[in-house]
Amino acid sequence: MNRSIAEKISQRIIPMIRPGATVAVLGLSYKPFSHVTEESQGVYIARHLSKSGLRVVAFDPMSNEMALEEIRRNIVVLDSIEECLNQAEAVLITTPDPVFKALSEDDFRNEWAEVLVFDFWRLLSDKLSGISHIKYVGIGKSSDDEANTARLKQLWWANLAKLRERRSNE
Repeated sequence: MNRSIAEKISQRIIPMIRPGATVAVLGLSYKPFSHVTEESQGVYIARHLSKSGLRVVAFDPMSNEMALEEIRRNIVVLDSIEECLNQAEAVLITTPDPVFKALSEDDFRNEWAEVLVFDFWRLLSDKLSGISHIKYVGIGKSSDDEANTARLKQLWWANLAKLRERRSNE
């Protein structure tokens, strides 16, 4: 299940990234303050992005304590968050680590006109939304509230109608 989620997310964001671009993945561990990378969404997503032809750089505050030999085949693991961000046209924040929450809009300045930031935990929504040189995407948050509200109403009312029908037939 974890692997299929990473694949679906990767398929959703790859079309938004320029082919051949460098993507920074912030967070390789399973969770903050951990050196465990098994079943890590960040690792799975980084692999999918790399296989799709994107250059992937990564940083995790615990990377010095991680077993990264297998990961390093396709992903460049860097020693600092600054190195990652300076190279990236797109950034994925995959764990809610306090180091990532402390980032500001100035950390995302580079030579490109706009940096894509995919924030899986919406840690930086207040800091980065509406900033001219950043396209902020809060993953797991609706991008079309009106359409999604209509879908939910349809589901709820359809289920309510079915329930009423069952009760009237009993």
